[in-house]
Amino acid sequence: MTDALKGSLFKLKSLRKLVKLRPFVHTFLKEASQLFEMYIYTMAERSYALEMANLLDPQKIYFDSRIIARHDCTQRRQKGLDVVLGQESAVLILDDSHQVWAKDKANLILMEKYNYFASSYINLPYKYKSLSELKYDESESEGTLAIVLQVLKRIHNLFFDPELGDNFAGRDVRQVLMAVRGEILKGCKIAFSCTFLPKSPEQNHRLWNMAEQMGAMCVKEVDPSVTHVVSAFVGTRKSCWAVEQNKFLVEPRWLEAAYYLWQKQPEDKFTVLDDRKKRMLIVSVDFSRVRIRIRNMSSNDDEGYKLARTQTPLSSIAQAFEEISDLIKNGNGNEVVVDLKLKPFCEACSLVSVLFGCLGMAFKFAEMEYTAKLRDLLEASKSFDTLSSVVEFDLKNKTVKSPGSHTRNLRRVRQGLDLIKELFQNFLSPENLTLKTAATTAYQQVCAPYHTWAVRTAASAGMCTLPSREQLLLNLNETDKSADKEMRRYIKASQDVIKIIDDLYISRGITLDW
Repeated sequence: MTDALKGSLFKLKSLRKLVKLRPFVHTFLKEASQLFEMYIYTMAERSYALEMANLLDPQKIYFDSRIIARHDCTQRRQKGLDVVLGQESAVLILDDSHQVWAKDKANLILMEKYNYFASSYINLPYKYKSLSELKYDESESEGTLAIVLQVLKRIHNLFFDPELGDNFAGRDVRQVLMAVRGEILKGCKIAFSCTFLPKSPEQNHRLWNMAEQMGAMCVKEVDPSVTHVVSAFVGTRKSCWAVEQNKFLVEPRWLEAAYYLWQKQPEDKFTVLDDRKKRMLIVSVDFSRVRIRIRNMSSNDDEGYKLARTQTPLSSIAQAFEEISDLIKNGNGNEVVVDLKLKPFCEACSLVSVLFGCLGMAFKFAEMEYTAKLRDLLEASKSFDTLSSVVEFDLKNKTVKSPGSHTRNLRRVRQGLDLIKELFQNFLSPENLTLKTAATTAYQQVCAPYHTWAVRTAASAGMCTLPSREQLLLNLNETDKSADKEMRRYIKASQDVIKIIDDLYISRGITLDW
């Protein structure tokens, strides 16, 4: 055990668990206990709660017998202040989950989850590295507990302000909490772009609620008074407007960071343009092999910067896959074996993710699968240089079709590319199909044969949430004419990319019926 972990890592034999204490927890408990009467409240069994209490408070100084566990709750799978001795107007809640506090959200200070061990992510659809894997931990002085302690002290001071006198009747800590939180983004007016599910009420979205709780004004459409546009992509209509009008264009993480850190964050650390510029692709041909590489443009690359400002999601995707297609064709013409570089291939494929996001809940399962598999391949690119090296590795280890193998994940990413291609073809058909019909047909042809009944049923139900053709074009900052052009570019180019992936399997005797 390293010196840094001594005193914070414990093996609880009775629970068969390894427990890591969050940095600053002992100081937090000591100082908070001087201001508040504290409870432990968990949805776990009492035996677990007692073990945690003994670990955090062996002398019974902070919690004593104030421990609430699962069987003390009056509602199944819900926590409530009805089992806490105290008026609701004088209680604050610290928790990393808001779902369990359906009736008492006004009292809640939502904490960022502390995921130290890799097992914390085992049930998530996306792959993340835990703090232990990153060999990193929260800061003692600037971490979550240190920040929240300062918030608690401020709320306490305001609630017990001497100028208000000794009469506490009518005082409500929920109002104080709301006022303190409402100062974070006071004066900001925020519009969202391609962030919510189509046709879903924006006002019900988590990010919209977060922004309003922090004092921002949220609007559906942009106007000169808007200060920030929150978007995941630079090419949408509202994103382009933000760039043209010199407004802040930030990722959704900007809101989340402000919410958890209780302070407005520097916009330049969350700008969408910086991330977009890293994805600009150029192509080079070597004498012995064909490769694709990412062009990381510097801040003074004016030509590339202007291109990043004007490209839409569709044109970016079409351009990326045309460049790959050109490599394939040039390689074949020069009798060079085309072996695509894995990491740049994944970077190009990542551009497709924004389309899944704009299609909404109907494609949520496809998006989750596509993104998770793509993350795995990006991670694999640290060890494997090309697509063929991935397949050769799994062939050698007899893991081609094993769940979680890189070759299997490449197959699923290929299906994602094919799904978008088929959707575009249906969308542009002479029958002028609705987006729902175009998407349903594409899903049934490409993905349904490989999905379980439950997933197929959920996808079918979700098709009703798809936007109209007009709304989709608006979200993507396209007209009928420009969308027709860009979709046809992608359809043509992606056919070559899909074929070369299929050839990787067929040439090695691997069937495509899985």
